[in-house]
This record gives sequence, C-alpha cells and structure tokens, in this order.
Amino acid sequence: MKPCSYIWIPALLLAFLTADSQKISKAEKASLANLQTHSRSLAADTAGGRGPGSPGEKATGDYIISTLSQAGAKPAGDRSGWLQSFTIDQGRRLGSDATFSIDGQPLTLHREWFPLTMCPAGKVAGSPAIALQESGVPWFLDLKDILEGGSGSHAELEAAIRERAASCAKKGATALILYNSSAHQPDRLEFDPKEHPEPAAIPVVYVTREARKKFLHDESASVDISLRVSYTEQEESGNNVIAFFDNAAPATVAIASRYDNCSGTAVMLELARLLGRSKLRNNNYLFLVFSGSGSFRPGSAWFAAHPTVDWKKFNYVLALDDLGSLNDTTRRLTVGGISSSPAWTGVWAAVRDKQQPSFRYDSSAATRGDEAVFYRQHIPMLVLATGAGARSEAPTNYLGELRVLKFIYALMESANTRGRITPAP
Repeated sequence: MKPCSYIWIPALLLAFLTADSQKISKAEKASLANLQTHSRSLAADTAGGRGPGSPGEKATGDYIISTLSQAGAKPAGDRSGWLQSFTIDQGRRLGSDATFSIDGQPLTLHREWFPLTMCPAGKVAGSPAIALQESGVPWFLDLKDILEGGSGSHAELEAAIRERAASCAKKGATALILYNSSAHQPDRLEFDPKEHPEPAAIPVVYVTREARKKFLHDESASVDISLRVSYTEQEESGNNVIAFFDNAAPATVAIASRYDNCSGTAVMLELARLLGRSKLRNNNYLFLVFSGSGSFRPGSAWFAAHPTVDWKKFNYVLALDDLGSLNDTTRRLTVGGISSSPAWTGVWAAVRDKQQPSFRYDSSAATRGDEAVFYRQHIPMLVLATGAGARSEAPTNYLGELRVLKFIYALMESANTRGRITPAP
C-alpha cells in the first residue's frame, strides 16, 4: 500500500502563502498546524502499509488513540479498551502435505492436478483400472458428456459433479478423479480458497489435459493412485479504533474514517479536539476508525455485527473520505447521503451561505464505503469527500482541508439544536 502523501511546511510560514491564509484566526492557525502534524504522522509508512494485523496498523492506531485520548475521548472498544478486534476469514490453503501421484510419479499441484473446492480432506490409495468402476478404489470420470450434454454454467457443472460423486460413493468409489477430453467445451474448474461449500461424499480431484495425456493415456491400463488432501484455515486479524465522548445525551453522532485515509482521519482527530472543547453537548460522539479496505471492508462489517452503541441511539453519521484534495479553483466538496434525511435541507440552509466550499451532491455515495453499514440501518448520514477516494499520491491541500473542517464543524453546530435527524421514509 502506498503511503498517503503530504507536504510539510511549517505552519506559521504556510499561514502567509496565500491571500486566504492571511485571514485565518489564531484558533484556525492552531487547527491548520494540527492538520499538518496529523497528516505527517498518519502518512509515515515505516511498516509497509496499514493492512489488518500489520505493524503499520498498530503504529497508526497508537497515534490515533493517543490523539483522541488527549482530546478527552474515552475508549469504547472491546473490554473497555480502545480497540475492537476482529478476524477475517481468508479461506482455506491446501496443506503442505497435499499430494497426488500416479504410478509413483507425483503430479504438480495446480499445474497438473488440484482438488475441487467441494473436495473433503482425506487420504486415498488404490490400483483402479481407468475404464472400470470397481468397489474400494478411486473412479475416473470424463466430464465431456456432462459438458456437451448441456451443463454449460459453472453452477450446473458443479451440481452435476457433486451428484455423480454421491452416486459413485454409494457404489463403492473411494474418490472421483475428473478430466475433460472435450475439444469444444472448457470446464473452467478451479480450487477457490474463499469458498466453503458442503464437502462432497468422497474426495474429488481434477487432472489437467496435459497431465491426462502424460499419465492416463492408456484407458485399458490400471494405475497405482496415492492421494492426500489436507487444508489449513487462513485467518487475518485487525483492529478498529473506537472512542466516545459521553455527554449524557439521548442520541449519538458517529464520525467515521479508516486507517488508510490520512486526510479524513486527520480531520477527524482535529474535529475531536474541537468537540472536546465545545458546547455542542446535545449529542454524544462516537469516533470510528475502521481497519481494512477493499470491497469487503472487514472492519466495518465486523462493527455492523458487533455494534458498540445500540443502532436506535444513533442520530446521524458523518463519513469522512478523502478531504485533502480541495481544488483551489472550484473549492468543491462532494456530499453524499443528502437524501438519507429530509432534515438535512434545514441543516444545510443554515450553514451553506456562510462557508467557502461549493458543493456537488451525490446521494448514491451513501452505500459505497464503510458507511454502508449505517445506511442499511436507515441512519441518516453525510459522506464528505474532496477527491476521487483516497488519492494517496496527491499532495494534501492543508488550507482546503481547514475549510472543510470548518464546514463540518458548522454543520454539526447547526444540527446540535435540531434534535433527532429523522431518516428518510
């Protein structure tokens, strides 16, 4: 994973680089300096990325925890700690002792043979005749007739193989060895470590076309078969950071980012400092930094299954995406999720004319990232971004980031007096 990029310029010097910067207050200069410090620290790639369970995740998490603690937040993870730990099922890996030999010659795994995903672990040996089907030994099955008979889809082919395996097992077969002699119908079979299907009745393995020509070319012959299939489960661990400002309020606002989003997390950390000193006490505040990215997003998926706050107590969610790429010309902030609540219209009207960014609305953005776990619970939300995702190669626009921070704070100020933000019907 690439580190998040940043430009380090002393805060006091940066404050005089543009006309806009000459107008910022002492408090804003402090926030600007903090955004720079957070970005520099979060961008440090001393451990090769921030993936779940990595040293980089720990180093980044330690910094986030330290900063949130200094802001006055309290731990709200597992066992009253800062972290919510989770495991990721990485699927099955074939054991190092998985072997298949014919007449004493070992076949190369994946290049010449592989077990089907439905294949159970086990050990089988015997001396079957390729063309005969006798009880107590492995059987051979040419997939040509099944494929050319109409089982065109992958699911249909797997179902047909599973049915044949069950039938063969009842007749005494100890394993089913597949090959495909069809010149026109590919089978596209493979071992998929991510799948965990119900095991077939007997071991089911596939011999490639080249291996069949090499080892099974004489169908009238008998061959000595030795097969062993074993698996090891692969798991990866990760940690979400969860912190809480308890204002003894009836509802809670969630502010979410992720480990590999330096600019969004930097804004979150400075926002935590501002909220800790503010009079915005009509909501509690839950800070969530999710671990793991990609389409599966394991950190937020784990939180969805193990929420630390009752879903009914959430007022609204602010999901902070890339916030360091504000264009100085357009000053455009993309806001997703506007349609998640009719109340956003009033909140927006109170702040939009007082703030510098212009806006692009994208209601579909509410279901793309980690915030989708809240969307599925019908919790109102806004997804805020200044660029196309986590643009790790782009330098941070710190003055733009400060504008976004000010806007988010003003938005929360406006929402603070409006009670519950009702979800869209």
